[in-house]
Amino acid sequence: MQLSTLVWRCGGTHPHTVVRVNFDQNDINQAAAIAAQKLAHINIHSPAGRPRPPQVIRSRIIGGKLADAAVKEWLQQRITMRASGHNLYEYDLIRDDNFVNPDEFDLCLAKDGEEPTDIEVRSSFCYRLAPVDNMLNKFSIYGWYTTRTKANEHHHDWYWQFVYYLRPRDISRQHGWPQIPVFDDHVDAGSVTGYIVGGASKAMLEDKTRSSIRGDQDGAFYESISPICAGEDAADLAALMIP
Repeated sequence: MQLSTLVWRCGGTHPHTVVRVNFDQNDINQAAAIAAQKLAHINIHSPAGRPRPPQVIRSRIIGGKLADAAVKEWLQQRITMRASGHNLYEYDLIRDDNFVNPDEFDLCLAKDGEEPTDIEVRSSFCYRLAPVDNMLNKFSIYGWYTTRTKANEHHHDWYWQFVYYLRPRDISRQHGWPQIPVFDDHVDAGSVTGYIVGGASKAMLEDKTRSSIRGDQDGAFYESISPICAGEDAADLAALMIP
């Protein structure tokens, strides 16, 4: 995995730090191994209740696990730089339930003498916009969600947003820019690129002057900060978490 820092402009003016992440075959193999273990136990239905074929579920799990790994590495670099004494844990690497139960969190940040904080990493695909940095002005930071069958989701302490400028194979070309590459093709080829675009704290998402409810294409309603520019960028959110 290779991380490189970029500075994009929100609305063409305000600087916003983004981290471009280039995943290699080893990263993909690790994500695919976890996806294989989760596949038998995960709910086949989308938040809207629509059934999804196994290959789509596998693709989304791999996308999510790569995003988890990227945010973990970005925060670990901050921990190393600050010599802060924090420790990061990834739930799928420390769980002891054979992947039977839902994840309690994606990542956890702990330091002696302090209450651990949990981290949710949201990943999404951008395939209808151009150029790539326009996602900062059009996409959102997603927090917890509700559906018709799920009244409440646990409110995590931190939410990170990761975006692939790629189109999932199950999304037809007519729904995106024809030139946007296919995520699954890149997974098969052993090389995927995505972007850590920032995120928000639970307090920010609970502040109704900053957040709003947004409907998602899967039928879920997310507490969100929109656009991404209105949240914290990748550098500032890491600094808030690890002073």
